[in-house]
Parts: sequence; structure tokens; C-alpha cells
Amino acid sequence: MVKENREDPGRLNQLNVVRYFLERGGKAPPKRFDAYAVVFGNEWCLVTMPFEMFSHYELWIDENAPFKHTMTVAYTNGYEGCCYVAVADALRMGPKGGYEAAALPNWGGQVWGIHCGPPAVGSEKIIKDHIASLWSPA
Repeated sequence: MVKENREDPGRLNQLNVVRYFLERGGKAPPKRFDAYAVVFGNEWCLVTMPFEMFSHYELWIDENAPFKHTMTVAYTNGYEGCCYVAVADALRMGPKGGYEAAALPNWGGQVWGIHCGPPAVGSEKIIKDHIASLWSPA
């Protein structure tokens, strides 16, 4: 990948960040996840999330949001490159968890942004807790 991107200083810098972590056996910094909600009373809610989200998140929002109508949109909020956001069950299965979960960590697609760590088991709960907090009373 370094060879393929030698003419792109920004991408090369990100690859060097990834190399730094991988060579030391450590983990990359966590992926930033900006999710927001626009709410109109108890009638309607729009939830926006970055990255390529598993459909499970939208289905979870539809089932748990306390609104008459909900909409969910991904690839928003400063979307920074390809990153599949799988659910915990798929991540635990590794290669058997489907293409998107098996592709993680996909350092090729995920190094475009400044926050380069791939999702891991445990991230689903963090994401769902954050989304639920968006529609909870202040």
C-alpha cells in the first residue's frame, strides 16, 4: 500500500501511522464516531451516523426509538473514508461474520481519516448507548 500511495503525502502519512502501531503490536487510536439526531417532539427523529453501518443499527433504532417515525442516514457527519461498522455478533465470528466484518481491520480503506482504528467487539454497545442518549430528555 505504501508503494501504491507514494505520490499521496496525506495517505502515506496515515499509512505510516498504521505501520507505527502495527510494528509495536499495539492498537491504532479509536475511530471517531459522530452521530446526531434531529427530533420533532415525539413524532419524528432523524439519526445521522458516519461510515457504512450494518443494517442492524437502523433496525435497532426503528425498534427502540420513542418516536412515531424515524429515519436513519449513514455516510454523514464528516464521513472519512471506508469503514464498515459491524455489530458484535458479526465481529465475533471473524471471517464467518460476513464480508464487511471479515474485512476488518481493513487498513486499506480505513486510513483515509485521521481516526484509523477499526471497530471491535464492544463498539456496538457504545454506539447504541450514544444514539439512545440523543433522544433522551436533557
